[in-house]
Amino acid sequence: MDENPIFFDEEEEGGQHEEEEVISATLLDDIPPNSDISESPEVFSTGAAGVRQFQWELHGMDCPDCASTAKKALSRIKGLQSCEVSATSGRVELTLNLERANAAQANAMLSSLGYASKAEWYIAENIDMGRLRRKTGFSRQDINRRLREAEGVLEVDLNHSAGIAFQWVSPTGENLRPEISLSRSIPYPWKVQPLDMQRLRPDQ
Repeated sequence: MDENPIFFDEEEEGGQHEEEEVISATLLDDIPPNSDISESPEVFSTGAAGVRQFQWELHGMDCPDCASTAKKALSRIKGLQSCEVSATSGRVELTLNLERANAAQANAMLSSLGYASKAEWYIAENIDMGRLRRKTGFSRQDINRRLREAEGVLEVDLNHSAGIAFQWVSPTGENLRPEISLSRSIPYPWKVQPLDMQRLRPDQ
C-alpha cells in the first residue's frame, strides 16, 4: 500500500485542500455523527458540468472490427461529442458533455460488449451506509446513481467489505483526485486509497 494514501480526512474538512474550495460550502461537517438531521437531496449537485475528455485501456480490444462495433455502440450515448476506439492501442478516448452523459455510461456499454476497463480501482474506506444516508438524505439507490455520475467514475461496488469500491480515471488534462470527484457528487469526508481488486471481467 502506498505510504502516502490519497485522502482528505475529517480533521481537514475546514478547507485545507485547495481543491475543496469548490465543495467546502456543501460539506456536511457541521452535523454530529449520531445526528438524525438529514439534508434534502435537492440542495446538492453532482458538480459534473462542462465538456471533459476521458481515456482508458480496454480488455479484449484487439481487432478493427471490435473497435468499429464499440464505437458504433458508444455513438448512441446522448452527450457524446467525439469518440475514438483503437484496436492498436486497446484504448477508448471520448469527449462527453457531463450535463448529458457520464463516463460510467460509456463503461457500462463497453463492458456489456465484453470490453471491460483496465482502469484502477479505489476504495472509499470504512463507510457506514446508514450514517452516509442520514447525513445526505439519499437512499442507497441515490448514492449508487450519484457516485456513477461523479466525474471520471466508471464503476461502483457498494457491497465491498472494506467500504465503497469504485473504478476511476482522471479527466484528460485535469488535476483531479478521486476523493474530490466523489465529494462534488456527494458531500462527505471521503478517505480514498488505491485498491488491489481482482475481479472477473465481463468477457470471462
